[in-house]
Amino acid sequence: MSFKPLTPALTTAEISAGSLFSSAAVVGGQVIFAPFSVPAVGVYDIATGTLSRKADFTLPAGATGMFDGAVPVGDQVFFAPFDSSALGIYNASTSALELFAIDDDLGASSGRF
Repeated sequence: MSFKPLTPALTTAEISAGSLFSSAAVVGGQVIFAPFSVPAVGVYDIATGTLSRKADFTLPAGATGMFDGAVPVGDQVFFAPFDSSALGIYNASTSALELFAIDDDLGASSGRF
């Protein structure tokens, strides 16, 4: 068995940050991975056997993990916040990630949901 590299590749800092992805959901022929310590969504194409990084974003300063939970609805995947002030919605058709701010009254602790 051979492994195909993630494209584009992760940086050394991203790899050493710890858990890259926290959970996954299937949409069509893709497995969508929720970003934890890597600032991008992971997408595995089942037909081609390739893993890609999509929808790069900036991790908030001091965040230990962005999302922890992925729920598919239609062609979208909803990411539950872990140590994030945003809910993530990834559109598998357009490879776009939208971040929706969460009210700070929910608290500042990790593992919010």
